[in-house]
Amino acid sequence: MMDLSHLDRDRKEQYLKLLQAKNIRIKQNKITQYYPDDGPLSRDCYPKHMQFFAAGADFSERCIMAANRIGKALKHGTKVATPYGWKKIEDITLGDSLIVNNSDIAPVKAIYPQGIKPTFEIKFSIGKSIICCADHLWKYKKTPTDHWQIDNTQKLISLIQEGFQIIIPYWPLDNEGMHLPLAHILTGTKISENCSILDIVPSEDFECTCIEVDHPEHLFVIEHGIVTHNSEGIGAYETTLHATGRYPAWWTGKRFTKPVSIWACGTTSTTARDIVQYKLIGNPEEYGTGLIPEKYIIKTSPKAGGVANAIDMILVKHISGGISRIKIKSYAEGRKSFEGTEQDLIWLDEECPLPIYTECITRTMTTNGLIMLTFTPLEGLTDTVLQFMPNGKIEDNQEGSKFLIQATWDDAPHLTKEQKDKLWAALPPHQRDARSKGVPQLGSGAIYPILESNITVADFAIPDHWLRCYALDVGWKKTATVWAATDPTSNITYLYSEYYQGQQLPLIHADAIKARGNWIPGVVDSAAHGRSQDDGKQLFEQYFGLGLDLENANKSVEAGLYAVWQMLSTNRLKVFGSLVNWFSEFRIYRRDENGQIVKDRDHLMDCTRYLIMSGLKRAIAKPYWEFQAWEESELYNHQEASLVTGY
Repeated sequence: MMDLSHLDRDRKEQYLKLLQAKNIRIKQNKITQYYPDDGPLSRDCYPKHMQFFAAGADFSERCIMAANRIGKALKHGTKVATPYGWKKIEDITLGDSLIVNNSDIAPVKAIYPQGIKPTFEIKFSIGKSIICCADHLWKYKKTPTDHWQIDNTQKLISLIQEGFQIIIPYWPLDNEGMHLPLAHILTGTKISENCSILDIVPSEDFECTCIEVDHPEHLFVIEHGIVTHNSEGIGAYETTLHATGRYPAWWTGKRFTKPVSIWACGTTSTTARDIVQYKLIGNPEEYGTGLIPEKYIIKTSPKAGGVANAIDMILVKHISGGISRIKIKSYAEGRKSFEGTEQDLIWLDEECPLPIYTECITRTMTTNGLIMLTFTPLEGLTDTVLQFMPNGKIEDNQEGSKFLIQATWDDAPHLTKEQKDKLWAALPPHQRDARSKGVPQLGSGAIYPILESNITVADFAIPDHWLRCYALDVGWKKTATVWAATDPTSNITYLYSEYYQGQQLPLIHADAIKARGNWIPGVVDSAAHGRSQDDGKQLFEQYFGLGLDLENANKSVEAGLYAVWQMLSTNRLKVFGSLVNWFSEFRIYRRDENGQIVKDRDHLMDCTRYLIMSGLKRAIAKPYWEFQAWEESELYNHQEASLVTGY
């Protein structure tokens, strides 16, 4: 069998030019191959994408946060087929040409190192095996007569357990796969379907890398002739539709009827070129092989500076006959570069600093324009993320101008409980909620890196003999209180009620606190000894005079944080699920890059620290006289408040 090693350089170059010409013709109409009506890449396979697109009709600011660059990775050392032979995946560089599906070649458009990941060994009927991560994608058939589908390794595990014989695309290669058979490429020989997966078993943790090829089917060939898959984003697709004005018949999102002015932005000039520019117009040597067809690209102008082949402006022919303008920008240019001009669409690929995002809102305000953010929230709950998650989570009913969508394990029904348990065990504790629920991780910056699900309990009525207390944090913008009850038998403390109100007089706050039980003792932030603005009396004296049983709290910060962490991590501190404001603060309670606590929306977190350091020492059970007097009172017989929370 003929292979590349038997050809001289001139013949290799000749064949490569033929293949490149064929590939360019296909890629110049790439946009029309996205989201077809049926097949393994049909729209039905991308419900999150469709939901994001449709939301553009109702929301001016949309954000999709997904771990789309996490996983789908192969172990280092895995060989990838190039026109000149094999290359290890970790040695692949941006722009390298790979052998892809249907005998084509396509360049690498992105590389995502994954670090050390749990892996699985895929054992094939040809006597070979491949090691990849749980999220790696495969094109497969369940039976010889079935249609081709695409899913991850975990899905294939469940199908094998159900008894299916999984068939994958395969190129028979000679010499144990060490040489690429040129005859298969030149003649367009069909890929064989005579390879099946025999078993998938857990392997060790290995260094892995994910690569993305610029090809409509996202398929490329790896060692032993196995054909595998990668993934693609959505920002460039919608940008292209708006720039050309050519929308597919199924499109339900916003439509522009005139040429548009667009900013397409990346982190730096280099990443904007390598990712944003590349997705829109393709390689510098092959402009028109991105998502914008060559026939619609009127002109490109180079960007001044030291980044080779970087484009500043793309002029695009709009269906109306006019010209749309796409300017490639980077966050590294600074906030001031985002001032000035009005824009119809701004695509922010990767997370941007809040000052730049704020400028983008201003730029689209007068045009009824759109902002799209497409990124993985690797930096956690930053100021930009919190614009879409004000309480540290996605609201059930999204209203106003902002729309956020995330991918979670619940969006993958093929994952069995056993598979989820394995993935869960393989993740660091502080990443588990992030990876399983799509919640941006705080990482090492989380003050309490503990699972929310581990500390949450359903509300229940507090027994009268349990020891109760509360902690109060006073402020004009926000006055907060949290109540605790300790089971004297198990010594487990439960946070069972909260008060969270701003811009009210001390009298209002005091009445709300006493409504939970005016016999309950409390501790207060000693800053309450500062002067109040209304009548010059000290706040501490005011609250004491209003009938609250208060003492000063121990405000030790680090010692207090450690004490709270110890109780949370040893299951000695639990929180009622009804404490919505407490959990909102808990989710974003973090340190900055300098190790300092971020002093924003942390009132109930401060209360919790005061309570653990000082309040528990004052906790008492409900007095008998109070209990008897309460039951005999007219208020008790007509109360509408909850016996659980006091509201």
